Amino acid sequence: MLAALTEADSIATGPSMWGSWKAGLLRDLVARTKHVLGGGHVEEVASEFPTAEMLEWMAAGERVIVGRGSTMSVVAPDSHGHFSRLAGVMAISGLDVLDASAYSSDGMAATEFVVQSSTGAAVEWDRVIELAHAALDRRLALSARIAQRARSYARFHRRLAASPPRRYVHIDNTLSDAATVVDVHTPDTIGVLYKITQVVAELNLGIMSAKVHTLGPDAVDSFYLCDVHGNKVTDPSVLGELELALTEITRDSDTAQASPSSPVPSKERVMTDRTVNSQELLRWAESLAGIARTGLGFTENQYERERFEEVLAVASDIRSHVDGEDAARFHGEWLKVVGSGIAGYVTPKVAIGAVVGDDQGRILLIQRSDSGSGSTPPGGPTSAIRRPRSRSRRCRRRPASSAM
Repeated sequence: MLAALTEADSIATGPSMWGSWKAGLLRDLVARTKHVLGGGHVEEVASEFPTAEMLEWMAAGERVIVGRGSTMSVVAPDSHGHFSRLAGVMAISGLDVLDASAYSSDGMAATEFVVQSSTGAAVEWDRVIELAHAALDRRLALSARIAQRARSYARFHRRLAASPPRRYVHIDNTLSDAATVVDVHTPDTIGVLYKITQVVAELNLGIMSAKVHTLGPDAVDSFYLCDVHGNKVTDPSVLGELELALTEITRDSDTAQASPSSPVPSKERVMTDRTVNSQELLRWAESLAGIARTGLGFTENQYERERFEEVLAVASDIRSHVDGEDAARFHGEWLKVVGSGIAGYVTPKVAIGAVVGDDQGRILLIQRSDSGSGSTPPGGPTSAIRRPRSRSRRCRRRPASSAM
């Protein structure tokens, strides 16, 4: 029953909060719980990482990289920035990291990533493994590649959530006797795990172990860190720099998604399995903008506003993609006319203060009672909304709450 309620609650929250991976986690949790409640021992159902196979690889002291299903397992001699480079490979390969674990001992490091393709396609492990070898050999400019991918794909990487994203950095030296524990909650963006672990490498710290999760639109990461001598990080200046850098990453996550793209030279973009021309893209952009402007003009709910703002941002990006101009310009222009009415979109209420019509019963001008501004009906004079015939041209006042 509890499992069913969990699934129902997640699905009701939104599509980003439920999927095959989370369904698998829940099934696994239910099976383990049944085992323990049935008299089994907790140790018998504890997650095994590193696996016995990975421990054998570590004992051999050689590099092994294997991709199976949705999981990539890596064992290699431990080196500075090892985990960060592998996280960078996931980012440039278009793979979302759902879960990751890291462990190091006796000069060897074991890492495991559970991933899914950002496009939903099957993972091409041969290419990913090739990139992983190159990254561990320091033959990839990962920072540049991730920045390039973020510029190209960030507009399509937005994820809607049922609540505002949580930004949180906590550093604790009391939870573990051997390591400094760092927890980071941040919106999940392209390369965010790489950026976090780059900070760790930049401060010359080591990752003893790590647990990385993606929960809907959020990244929830925990790291056990040590200094170059294998001890807790106790230097106040290093701890201060670590918190500063990680906090900046959580703040930069929205900027990374909203950064303007470079002009697109082509007027046609290939999407899915067919070519979409610029006119179709413009139509989509205007439709999305119409929906967003209408919603922003009438909702008073904070979370609904965030959804409509996201839709308007996507519309701005599509328009920018076609015209090669800054998306912020289109976004700003559309925001100026929020709530002014868009042809073809039914609005839940219109604050009409007065209307002006002609002898044929057509509405020529509408004056808003809230702003005093006047405008013609969407699409020009219309007979769809008629007033009683009268030769008088005086304005007729109506309550602000009246609907058209």
